[in-house]
Amino acid sequence: MNTTGKNNSRFEGIKINNRYEILKKIAAGGMADVYLGLDLSLGKKVAIKILHESYSINGNFISRFKREAQILANLKSENIVEVYSWGEFKGFYYIVMEYVSGLSLKELIEKRGALNAETAAKYCLQICNALELAHANNLIHRDIKPQNIMITDDGFIKVTDFGIAKSTADELTKTINVFGTAHYVSPEQVQGKVLDLRADIYSLGVVMYEMLTADVPFRGGSPIDISLRHLNENPQPPSKIIHGIATSFEKIVMKCLEKNPTYRYQSIGQLKTDMKNYLEGRPVAPDSPLKSGAEKTDLLNRLKNYFERDSQLEKVFLKYDRINKRNRTILVFFNSLLFISTVIFILLFILSYSRINSMMEQGFSVEVPLLVNTEIDSAKSLILHFGLRIEVDSNKYDDSVPENHIISQKPSAGTIVKKDTTVYVTVSSGKKIPLVLVPDLSGMKINDALQEIKNAGLSDVTINEEYSETVKTDIVISQNPESGTPVEKNTAVNLSVSMGPQFITVPDIIGYDYSTARSNLESIGLITVFKLKTDLSVQPGTVISIEPAEGTHVYKNSTVVVFISTSQQLATVPDLTGMDFEKAVGVLEGMQIEYEVSPVKVDYSIQRNSVIAQFPEAGDQILQNERIILFVGQ
Repeated sequence: MNTTGKNNSRFEGIKINNRYEILKKIAAGGMADVYLGLDLSLGKKVAIKILHESYSINGNFISRFKREAQILANLKSENIVEVYSWGEFKGFYYIVMEYVSGLSLKELIEKRGALNAETAAKYCLQICNALELAHANNLIHRDIKPQNIMITDDGFIKVTDFGIAKSTADELTKTINVFGTAHYVSPEQVQGKVLDLRADIYSLGVVMYEMLTADVPFRGGSPIDISLRHLNENPQPPSKIIHGIATSFEKIVMKCLEKNPTYRYQSIGQLKTDMKNYLEGRPVAPDSPLKSGAEKTDLLNRLKNYFERDSQLEKVFLKYDRINKRNRTILVFFNSLLFISTVIFILLFILSYSRINSMMEQGFSVEVPLLVNTEIDSAKSLILHFGLRIEVDSNKYDDSVPENHIISQKPSAGTIVKKDTTVYVTVSSGKKIPLVLVPDLSGMKINDALQEIKNAGLSDVTINEEYSETVKTDIVISQNPESGTPVEKNTAVNLSVSMGPQFITVPDIIGYDYSTARSNLESIGLITVFKLKTDLSVQPGTVISIEPAEGTHVYKNSTVVVFISTSQQLATVPDLTGMDFEKAVGVLEGMQIEYEVSPVKVDYSIQRNSVIAQFPEAGDQILQNERIILFVGQ
């Protein structure tokens, strides 16, 4: 969706029914804009979809917008965006939905390119879960595309935008308009045919194709060009674009993209089964049967026989017409009499039916009981005795009506209605508790942070001090609750405040043996590097010096070098880095130091046959029989 548009901030700050606060605009579409909102009752983020003002006076668009809310409200699935509330507020129509933090599948493909087959298959299974529920409720989505598929931060798929979904029993599924997006539309949608659930399977096939190849099957200069290609051309197999795609997965995709719905999967359940079989390494269903030349010939013959038979019938009828012209007048007369008699009978039947229906309606009508100030669960039990239904239309705060009790009802008490009528009620959320947003305190000086907390109406501050090598003394490191969290006034706040870096005094370990020295230094948080040094005056393995010297103050986790005595003669490692390999070998042989070579791949010819690095480093002390490693460019 486009994130720019006119009146970007018009709705920001508005509170819908004192429950949902609009924070900022996050997306814009052709029919509606989407805003980030805050549920002031539950303290959580929500998405608020608002119908454009230009459409708010158009009954068709309002009906379509309401239909999307009703559809989503009835489809409860972890793979479908959940609807919390919807309605009209101060002249604009809104839907409050689950806020999904993440990317759309379209954005993911544009960012990462083609997905691997396993990831595509797992995403497809989740999309199938959403469509299976919709299809079980006789709903065709009609606009399956990556833009309408969200991926949460933890990898869950959420299918959105049921704005043009239709019931399979709805006559409007037969239309000359091409709903949906041209790249993902099914051939039967292009032709304006009566649609069934298999139209979504075709669109899902295009989505799978795009996940595997990072492109759609058909492109063109205009939506009409693309639509005609859906009708007349076969897509190039994905394996021709991205090598290595499994044949079994490709079969699934191409079966979804069959032009004729008869040759596609006949249900989402069948597609799910094949996708699971692919993921578990089992065989998938065989290819769709091909339309052979014999089948085409048989079809042409049947059409030919039909037209020939129709022609013969026409000749017989004309002959009969000539012979019986005089008899037609008599037939017309009797038909007229029959028609008049039928009309009289129908009128009498309607009058009788109206009387019967009126009497029946009197027996099936009830008076709506008073539900205001009744607890909602009690009201649900009460309403059943009257043969009526009850539905919560909205919730709102009320200082006078207790929580979970009914504030108002429609129709009102005493209204005569038919049995099975739905009574819509507004339920109290109790007294409104004012919420405040926790300020961002990280990086502040402690005194400034305490003032911010006081200004925000919060209290009971707990301060935990801790050492930090990156944050200066008396600066806030972290906070709980986090910034931006809506909380009640006087909520306690916990702060972690820096005491600066922790200093350690290097201890006196001269004369200690290697094992004891290492244990002592590591126990106080120092990193130790041990080096040998020839000293015949003490026992081998004894600490003879330390750098930095004992008594020096250093940061915790600093590195100290400890020199351990040895009775053997040591050689000082020469600096060979950057030296020609043959020259370096000459230096080592002259010092009677052994070596070994590790080849290193280099980018520049000047580095070839040169020493790129060495270990141990220059200046280190080693025993005469120790080897050094030369890393030589190749």
